[in-house]
Amino acid sequence: MSSPSTRCVPPLLPFPRRSLRIRLTRPLSLQLVANIDITTAASDWLWAVFAVMGLSAIALLVLGHATRPIGERAFHELAAALCFTASIA
Repeated sequence: MSSPSTRCVPPLLPFPRRSLRIRLTRPLSLQLVANIDITTAASDWLWAVFAVMGLSAIALLVLGHATRPIGERAFHELAAALCFTASIA
């Protein structure tokens, strides 16, 4: 039986030790890359949702300012701010 210090340990990765050090010193976000991509149809759908939510927010602002007095516009402006935020998210 061989002792742990004399046992042959295979390398972790099949490239030289220098590039292993470089690879391990990069941030983890640069090491992990997924093969996930958005399709053209999904991009079009997201743009449509963004446009509808943005126009809804503008409509809420316009209607709130046109139909409510100054002291009662807070809920319309809050709803418009939520719509603007949701359109970006």
